[in-house]
Amino acid sequence: MENGEEAADKIAQALAAFGMAGYDGAFVALQSEGGKPVAEWMDQPAESTAALGEAIIAEG
Repeated sequence: MENGEEAADKIAQALAAFGMAGYDGAFVALQSEGGKPVAEWMDQPAESTAALGEAIIAEG
């Protein structure tokens, strides 16, 4: 089993580009969809990234 630091590094290595693309996409959507709260655009990428991180840890 990996320690916390090793697990965090593994997740960061695997998901850095995914996270950046998700948040960049949310930012662009926020700019083009007037009136929708920023939290609505950010919740989905955050939840997706967390779920993927959990899956990576579960795989071992």
